Amino acid sequence: MTSLAPTVAAFGGTAYERSVLGVWCKIQASLFGYRLLRILFENGTKQVILITSVADPDKAGATVLARGSSFQNAYPVGYRLPGPVPAGTLYGTGLGSPSLLEFNPNAPAGGIDPDVTLLHELVHAYRQACGRWSPLPILRFVKPTTVTDSNTENNRFGNWEEWFAVVCEGIYAAEMGAHSVRTTHNNNLPYFAMEMSGQSQSRVFADKFGPAIVRIRNTEPLIYSVMRSSNAWFNPIREYEDLLMDFDTPGPFPKNFDVPN
Repeated sequence: MTSLAPTVAAFGGTAYERSVLGVWCKIQASLFGYRLLRILFENGTKQVILITSVADPDKAGATVLARGSSFQNAYPVGYRLPGPVPAGTLYGTGLGSPSLLEFNPNAPAGGIDPDVTLLHELVHAYRQACGRWSPLPILRFVKPTTVTDSNTENNRFGNWEEWFAVVCEGIYAAEMGAHSVRTTHNNNLPYFAMEMSGQSQSRVFADKFGPAIVRIRNTEPLIYSVMRSSNAWFNPIREYEDLLMDFDTPGPFPKNFDVPN
């Protein structure tokens, strides 16, 4: 087993652990990646994230709750978990849960590099470890006037947690030199933002998902600050704040805006 951070380790034999360490170091080599990892795993959380190999060699990565853990601990206090109602209804405790992060350091996921995949999954694991995992439907966080097809909007990301991780990975990838980043979590809905002149696609994305961005600010203020400070060309957080400056009022959403589950 190779320790990567106080609460993060890789397990799977010497060769596998060295490969994971190499990907981890690549993430740390970027300013955004370094700052994000410091927040994720130097914040005193006691829950362990174990990075381990995947059973399917074609699979890039996934985050699951550790075996034997009480999965409702990954969810916020009062969050109603999916299940029969009223019998069998469970609610989140907010205590946090350890996670197994299954990761293949050698398999690009549909053109997504391994370091981008690992960062995406680490964001998920962190949210579970902190007891803040809340996969609310993304449609709740889309600017209503930009919705043309609610099914497409839901299928594009599925839930806010996937949207959040995709935005984190996009800022990281753009800062690392990518000229296009995915703006979807569905390979059958290939949305991308391109580095280009003229109207910023990053700004269009920020306008569409303003309520989702406000939720980052309310639930993960430290990560929000790190995202905002990145000089990446794809940065919906910075673009969103620029959009607010275009309004005479403080903005289209109140400071404490959030959507309950």
